[in-house]
Amino acid sequence: MTSAATCINSARRFCKIGKKSVCLMTLCLFVFLFKNSFFKLQSEYHQFNKPIHERRLQAFKIDQYVTVPKNISNVRIRPKNEVKPVKELNGVNDIQCYASNECQRLKPLPPKKLKARGCQRRLPDALIVGVKKAGTSALKSFLCFHPEVIASHFELHYFDVRYFLGIEWYTSNLPYATANQKVLEKTPKYFIYPDVPRRICDDISPNVKIIIILRDPVTRAISDYVHEDESRERKKVEGEREDRLTPQLSPEMEALKNIHKKIDRQNIEMAGLNIYSKLGDTFESSVVDANGDVIRTNAIVDSSIYVTHILRWMEYFPRNQILILDGDAFIKDPVPALQQVESFLGVKSYFSRDNFYFDEEKRFYCVSKPEKSCMPKVKGRPHPNINPKVLKKLREFYKPYDRWLVEVTGQNFTWMAYDKEF
Repeated sequence: MTSAATCINSARRFCKIGKKSVCLMTLCLFVFLFKNSFFKLQSEYHQFNKPIHERRLQAFKIDQYVTVPKNISNVRIRPKNEVKPVKELNGVNDIQCYASNECQRLKPLPPKKLKARGCQRRLPDALIVGVKKAGTSALKSFLCFHPEVIASHFELHYFDVRYFLGIEWYTSNLPYATANQKVLEKTPKYFIYPDVPRRICDDISPNVKIIIILRDPVTRAISDYVHEDESRERKKVEGEREDRLTPQLSPEMEALKNIHKKIDRQNIEMAGLNIYSKLGDTFESSVVDANGDVIRTNAIVDSSIYVTHILRWMEYFPRNQILILDGDAFIKDPVPALQQVESFLGVKSYFSRDNFYFDEEKRFYCVSKPEKSCMPKVKGRPHPNINPKVLKKLREFYKPYDRWLVEVTGQNFTWMAYDKEF
């Protein structure tokens, strides 16, 4: 304001003495100075009223991480194109390719982020191959919360009934994963199919890891029957469920599917196995015939003869590549089994008892963190009362196979503690 007043006084003085050219020059200088002062004040006003993050960005270069001075507040400004650092959970990198790390809610990040983080679909590092109704779903569901493990949501059934679709189809249905994650696939029926171990060895790798969870063979058979009986009743009402995985097949692919099915049946018969469940009106009539003999050819019974199937897997994979878990112990306390899997897969330690709580209504363990999650109540189906004579007959039937199982695996299992002969 002082410089503006001086200009005005000088202009008046020169105009009085008749020096018109000097008068005009002084007026021009006054206008120039006044204009600059006005816009400087206006700029400072707008700058002061800008959002604080815009003032920081204007004040500092953003081509690298910059720590803002303490008098503004200590935050980091990230360049526009830089990938956001991976969140950490309990000191381990969080899942990087999906918005949630719950298997049932896998939603991939946008394509640009997937590419930036190196997310790719690739063949599994390990497979949960069985046993059906022994806790495979709970095991996979819990493992999905480990930041370094990712598993497919669906049971893909590639190596048993969809093998004709080819390895490209299989890979395209596996989850995205980063280089530091272990990919899992779970299909419990793999355990009893005779050709599956060879196919996995040939198509994935002889170094792939195999996870098997076992349960009291009698309890597992009952649970298997309840599951199959419920499916039978549902089909009567709803019909066959839509196959959401198998694409629409051309006539050529249908012919190939039928050829594979015929070959599989022949191989199953040659192996002396029966992968098909035969349901009677009751559990008792499904597992014991009219003569009182156990129906070994029923898959409900055969699937619990663990040792015969494990021996077939050991023909293709060494014992140190096969992790066998005690399903009964897992149901009572999932943490030790999950820690075994962590060690087996070579991932960082993550699970502790703080990650779980026991649901009193459902009567099984659920996840409490990093986010609350629980298996549906249908997973805890009640078992019917079984004739004690049939139970005793089944236990006697499985007893020699269980002894053989201990010899082959070098492990004892919880259910054997109830039998004094073990």
